[in-house]
Amino acid sequence: MLEVSNLTAGYGPATVIHGISFAIARGEAVAALGRNGAGKSTTIKALVGMVRRAAETLRFDGTDISRMAPQRIARLGLGYVPEERRVFPELTVAENLEVGRQAPREGAPHWPAEKLYELFPELGRMQGRRAGRMSGGEQQMLTIARTLAGNPKLLLLDEPAEGLAPVVLERIVETVKTLKAEGLTLLIAEQNLGFAAEIAERCLVIENGALAHEGAMAGFMADAELRRRYLAV
Repeated sequence: MLEVSNLTAGYGPATVIHGISFAIARGEAVAALGRNGAGKSTTIKALVGMVRRAAETLRFDGTDISRMAPQRIARLGLGYVPEERRVFPELTVAENLEVGRQAPREGAPHWPAEKLYELFPELGRMQGRRAGRMSGGEQQMLTIARTLAGNPKLLLLDEPAEGLAPVVLERIVETVKTLKAEGLTLLIAEQNLGFAAEIAERCLVIENGALAHEGAMAGFMADAELRRRYLAV
């Protein structure tokens, strides 16, 4: 589904990501782990063309996206849920979902409005509410739902657990598990190790902008020394 070889990325003259290479198979759930500032979010943003980048290979579902603009990448079915929960505050919940709407695509789960409201009953009860009047947790649900409305083949989630109350976090965990069960391919950049461990089969550990470790999530969770080396503050 995704092939990345020697990816370099950054902001202006500053290079943050230094030659990262990895691949994600169709239907796989992968977690990008690392300390704050390690380069997880920059890697995600580079994949969707939101920062300066270069790569020997950057291929999504067989298509070279290395020189594509973000809007073209999105139309191919690469969905992105930003850390900042960028809802349209003056639009209602229903209108936010329609902004993200794309036609159903082969090889991806289909998410019509009624299915999104089943996934997020909270949104179904507030379809006419303006997004700016929602709580942070509700906005996070709306951001995920709006991206799903585009029927992505691969969903990139940037720090989805950040700043959420425990009850809302558990709700998001269950939602992402449902997406995985639907067969959606997932890449999650996350500092919350417990969240990542519940979802991902495999992990990519990023340290100082480089890929420091790659392997099974279960093996990483079982190795206290690895967790201390790459995640301890």
